[in-house]
Amino acid sequence: MTAVITNIGLQLLARRLKGEWNEPIYIAWGTGAGDASITDTTLFTEASESRTAGVVDLIGIVTDYDTYRVTGVITSNGTKTITNWGLFDASVGGNLLAKESINPGTSLTLGQMLTFIFRFQFERST
Repeated sequence: MTAVITNIGLQLLARRLKGEWNEPIYIAWGTGAGDASITDTTLFTEASESRTAGVVDLIGIVTDYDTYRVTGVITSNGTKTITNWGLFDASVGGNLLAKESINPGTSLTLGQMLTFIFRFQFERST
């Protein structure tokens, strides 16, 4: 399993602090082979289901509100093997904040669901 915050994702975070770009709340999944990379800007092959607008909350792990969390569910519209997923700032197109890939993937049939939780914890370096 490979999980990354992408290069464009770092730019997205900085631009959000400045009040630019949209909040990354849209969850998508995809098929295809590969490992997630910091240079990725898309999923390998984004699946045909619409992106899900996740539920956003701030939680505390080390201190109050130090973690940004997005949770959402996608339901399969057919038989497929999901190998990667990501968090975007738009329902179509947009910027990919984070991506995760697994090999082998998860095989799904019509109507099966996966729940995704993206969690970004901010902490001080020492």
